Order: sequence, then structure tokens, then C-alpha cells
Amino acid sequence: MDGHAPTTSTNSQSAPATSYEVDALKQRMEQLERHIVRLVDIVDTAHTSNGSTHKSSPRSHSAYPTPYSGHTAPTPSAGPSKSTTIDKAFLALDDLSRGYVDTPNSASREEPAKRPLTGSDIPRPVDIWPSIFTVNDSQLPDPKTSRLIYDIAAALPNDQTVTILIDHHLSNDGIFWHFIQENVLKAELLQFSQVRYGPSLILVDPAWLTLLIAILRVSIQSLLSEGDLAVILLVGDKVTLESMDAMLADAFESAMHASKFLHKPQVRILQALLISMSPQQLGCFLDCKTERGVLWHDVAISLCTHLGLAHIDDSVADNDLPQDPAFPPSAPLYTREWSARFSHSLLFMDEVIAAIETDRRGSSSTRAIRLSAEHVSTPSPRNFRDEDLWREGVDVIPRVEPCPSFVLTETSWQIHGLRAAYFWKIISGLIRDPSTMTPEIIRSIDSEIRLGDYELLSLRNSHQLNRVQDILLESFHGSYQQRCLRLHRRYFLQSYSDSAYDFSQSAALSAARSIIKGHKDVVRKYDTFSPRFLTLVFFSHHISATVLLFIHGCLRPSDRHGVQGELQSSLSLFVDAKPPNSVKDRQAWTLSVGRGKLFVEAMLQALTGHPPADLPSIENYLLELNNRCVEPPPANVDSVADYDDFQQVPLSSLLGLFDHSTSGYVQNGDVSEQNPAQLDWDSMFMGF
Repeated sequence: MDGHAPTTSTNSQSAPATSYEVDALKQRMEQLERHIVRLVDIVDTAHTSNGSTHKSSPRSHSAYPTPYSGHTAPTPSAGPSKSTTIDKAFLALDDLSRGYVDTPNSASREEPAKRPLTGSDIPRPVDIWPSIFTVNDSQLPDPKTSRLIYDIAAALPNDQTVTILIDHHLSNDGIFWHFIQENVLKAELLQFSQVRYGPSLILVDPAWLTLLIAILRVSIQSLLSEGDLAVILLVGDKVTLESMDAMLADAFESAMHASKFLHKPQVRILQALLISMSPQQLGCFLDCKTERGVLWHDVAISLCTHLGLAHIDDSVADNDLPQDPAFPPSAPLYTREWSARFSHSLLFMDEVIAAIETDRRGSSSTRAIRLSAEHVSTPSPRNFRDEDLWREGVDVIPRVEPCPSFVLTETSWQIHGLRAAYFWKIISGLIRDPSTMTPEIIRSIDSEIRLGDYELLSLRNSHQLNRVQDILLESFHGSYQQRCLRLHRRYFLQSYSDSAYDFSQSAALSAARSIIKGHKDVVRKYDTFSPRFLTLVFFSHHISATVLLFIHGCLRPSDRHGVQGELQSSLSLFVDAKPPNSVKDRQAWTLSVGRGKLFVEAMLQALTGHPPADLPSIENYLLELNNRCVEPPPANVDSVADYDDFQQVPLSSLLGLFDHSTSGYVQNGDVSEQNPAQLDWDSMFMGF
């Protein structure tokens, strides 16, 4: 009308929107408006016009203050700038695009006006600890980091699943690999649950998120391997766990990047790396089979050194201790003991790697980056309970003494692990230089090993251990006995031609039988053995013990019948062993269980028929046995298509059997002092 012709409809135009689509769009726009107004109001002011604090929302009543839960700061002299408001509006858009939903805990637009968020709102270490918020910056994170934090948080499972996974880690893998203090982590998780769906999420320290993700990933991988159905049913099926792990793997890399750890090194990044590389994959990692694992190890050593954790001896005053968000500012004992736990855990790994490389004569895998004993002046961790280092509601922990060795604490297992690794390294060096080994030195080290083993076994007498703790104790008991077995190896072989070395024969046989009995007892007690982070160690010790008994049965016909009974009992242990659920874990299972079954069964048959009668023929028999193939583990929930790739892996890759030729043997058991050193018998007794 009035000269304006109506627009002609064309076929290319879309059909009119339905009432449903219009209502949905309208609802979306209203949600966007509410969210922007709400967030800008939250950021604009934090007090009423007369300066009094407004009434907090229900979730602001927390024992752990957050930037939006009652933390006060001086009122700014000027209002927010236009750019600040625009920035917050765009953050609101980001929230909405990620599916942000108002919760009862979110501030409403009817709340009294609040002041703008500034760097002064970030809690300082002196105000609250523990705190998951960044404390080193005087301003908000840059937009790129903020977006990364949103993406990282979006990859995390819901709060209930996070709690389940953390509890699983604390009660399984985290018992030995103790790199987090439970009461501290639970306090931090409470803070995170209060802010993960709110605007102050951008203030969470990415280093803390890195640590959280590391714990979740290790727990997920443990569930995928062990197949704990009770827990899996709480968090989803296997496919859900695998998808969750893939998302968290990307989030871990993003959190590492967002933490800027190369510019701002933090203890939490060190914790995350230790947790990621130390668990149940000990054998695989220490064998340097993954480039990422090696890189993480190198970065962890660099962080430990840079942060000064390896050089905190008694001469360092409390005021000169490292300052880090992971350490409370008024608890020097906490800083000292956790620094010891971190640095000596890395030292433990270094000593195990060094022992493996020493055992592998001519190995070319020597590492360039190390944290050896001469580089660590921090004393070894002591037997403190975690609650003696920090307790909720206690500002200053009084100076306390460590617990006696028979008292089980969270770090007891690490203390014994450190000792076992130390003895392995020392004994490996002595074996490679036989001129340093004398009966006096052997007896001295033997007494030290037995003292450590006695202190370990006293834990069983003093405490009612749960299943995981009981298996841990038996594994470390086997480690101590393995040290005795290796220590006496040289003179054990000579004892069959020289009665002067009967002590070593008796000590080695006693250690072998102790390993076998302890393993059978704990498996019988719990019907099966499944913790994947100990399978390689547990059964490798058992294999070496049965090989020693086989040698004894061959060279002492009078004891042959008894040895046959012991090997028959051991065979049932390998036959009944439960294979892992995951295909990727079956190589370790094959090395430690599959080939063990092959060896024990074949040695038992040899003793029943025509056993070899001297050391050269025993070696030739075992070498021939070592070339046999292993049957694949029983069919499981996973495909075994990849099993053929490692079906031919020889036992020597685990035990290092017979690296050199058999030349130099004296036949018919006439063994001189030099011949055992020429044989590489020592490597059959290696293993943590």
C-alpha cells in the first residue's frame, strides 16, 4: 500500500517457523539475557551501597572461602570499565555455548549489587590453605587461558563420578604410589565443586586441574585393566570409561599448557607427572618403552631440582623452605616430608632403572637425565602419618616425632620400596664387580636386608590389613627375599663344590622357599591375584625362586623329591592366575605368568625324568626351554588379535638369563671361584 508493493514470496525462502521453534528461540534468548545480566551483576559489585556484605547464597557457607564465598577486599574507588563489562559478557556467552545452566547455587539478578572482580579477590596463601585458586597473578587470566580452563572443566566427569574415581585410586594404586594427601585433596575438591559451574572457575589453578586429571586417568586405566564391576557400574560401562579417558587425555595436555609450568614451575605438576608415570605400569615404564613416559620422567626430575625439593636437609631453615601453592605457609614439617617423598620417589625410579641397566650387561639404554643419590641431600621420608603433617582446622601443627616402624602409615610402603630399590642397586653393582664381594660384606648386607624385612612383616602383626595392603606386604616381602637370593647367588653356586659356602646355599634356598610360600598363602587367602601394578614383580620373583630350586634339585639328588613337590605346588599358582582384561596389559602377564607356567611345568617334568647333572647342561636346558612359545591367555572380554605380536617374547627379557656363552665351564660340578662370575647366572635373580 501507499506505493509499496508487498514482497513476493519465492521458492527459496524458508517455510514459516513453527510455534515450537519460536518458543524455543525465545526461551534461548531469555536465558542468554538472564545469564549476561546475572554474571555482569556478580562481577560489578560485591557489597551493598553502604559497604555491608550482602546475604550469601546457600553454597557460600563453606569452610574453604572462594572468590565468591564471603572473601572481602577493599572497595574500589571507581566502577568497572566498559571493557571489563564487555569481557564478562563474552565470558557469559562462552558459558552459554557450553550449556551453562543456572543452578540454585548461582547468584540471582535480584541479589544486591556487587563490586567488580579484580586480582585482589584471589585468595592469598596466607589467608586460606589449601586453595585451588591461582595466587601468583595480580590480575585475571588472559582470555585464551580462560577458554582453556572452560574446555578442561567441560571434559571432567560429574562430581559423583569424580568422587568415585578418586576413592578408587586412594584405596588401590594410591596406597603405594602415595603422592597426594587425602584430607588435603578432599578439601580442594570441595572448593572445586563450589566453583566449577560458576564464573570463578577461571580462577582455578590449571596446575591443580592437571593433578586432578592425572588421578582420574590412572583410576580409569586401573578399572579398565582389573575390571572392578562394582565400581564400573557406578560410573558407566567399559566404552564409557574409554571415551572418558580419551577426553581426559586431551584435557591433561591442555591443563599442562595452561599451567605455563615452564615459566611457573609448580609442585602440583610434579605430582601429576609422578602419578601418571608411576603406577601399575612400573615394568613397562622403567623399561623405557614409551617416549612420553621417558619425557615425563625427565621433566619431573627437572621440576624437582628447580623447585629445590632434593636439597632440603637439616641445615635449611624453616623460613628458607620452598614456597609453593601445594605447601602450607605455616607447616614446615609438611613441606619437608612431602619434599622428601617426591624427591626420593624419583630417586627410587632412578635406582631401579640403574639396577636394570647394570643387570643388562652392555645395555645401551643409559639415561642422560638422572636424579642419583649424590644429587639428593634431602633426608629419606620418615614414617609420619599424613594427619601429623596437616589437619583441617589446625593452623600450626606442633612438632611431632615419626611413628615406629611397626606402625602402618600412608608412607610405610614407599619406605620399604625405597629400601628394596636401594639394595637392588647395591647388589647389582657388587655382582658386576665380584672382586668387591667377600663373605663379610655379604653377611653384613644380608643382616640389613633381614632387618628391613622384619620391620615389614611386623606390620602384619600390628594391623588388620585389607586385601590390597596384604598383597603389597607380600610383594615387598618377596622383594627383600629376592635381594637375599641375588646377594648369595655367587656363593650359592660354589656351595655345591665347596662346603665353605653352605651358609649362602642355606640363605638362598630359604629366600626362594619364603617367596614361594608367601605368594601361595596370599593367593590362597584371596582366591586370586589381580592387582596389575604388582603382577610383573610378584610372579617374576616366583619364577626366579623356582629356577633356583630346580638347580638345587638337579645338583642334589637326595632333595629332588621334595623339590618336585614344591614345584608342583607352584605350578598351580601360575595355572590359576587371572589374566588381565586389557590386551595392552597382556604382554606383562605373558612375561611374568605365561612363561612362568611354561618354565615351572617343564622343570617339573625334567626332574621327574632325566634332569641335567651339572651347571653347563642346566644352562643349555634352560636356554632351550626359553625358546619355546607360550600359549595365549584365555579368551577374555577383549580381542586377543594383538597377542601374537608379543607371543615370542623370551623370558630373558624379564630375567636377563644367560647373556654370554657357556664356555669356561668345568664339567661334572667342579666349579672354581672364577667360573660362576663367567656365567651370567646372576641375571636370573633380578627383579624388583
